[in-house]
Amino acid sequence: GRARFPRHSCKNCYIMGCEQRPGTGENFVMLGPLEVFSRQAVDTYMAGVGPRCRGELHWSSWVEAEFMSRCLDLLGVAGVDDAGLLSDTHCNGGEPPNCQDHSSSTYHGLWSTEQSIPAWFDCWGQATLI
Repeated sequence: GRARFPRHSCKNCYIMGCEQRPGTGENFVMLGPLEVFSRQAVDTYMAGVGPRCRGELHWSSWVEAEFMSRCLDLLGVAGVDDAGLLSDTHCNGGEPPNCQDHSSSTYHGLWSTEQSIPAWFDCWGQATLI
């Protein structure tokens, strides 16, 4: 996962690490389990969040990642497609994360049951095998 980042040379960008509905066209998004911003993107956000984003966007029903990406778009920050950076049911066509793919940086699953702790450690163990 970390080896993927050097290929992104933009100074003012955020990473869209998920392709929702894979293979259906442009459906790249940033989702909450993995949010990656350049330092300049954060500076741009901090300067524009009050006066522009809160004032010009109809954001009250959005989740945080949607607000961030739409705000950054409004402020002229580039969204960079890097599908596969996040392995998540929303990015995998409804399938659970493939903890063995060794290509994603983040694996996010349905860890909300009583089996969540063993399931998380199982995924972590699969993802960190070399």
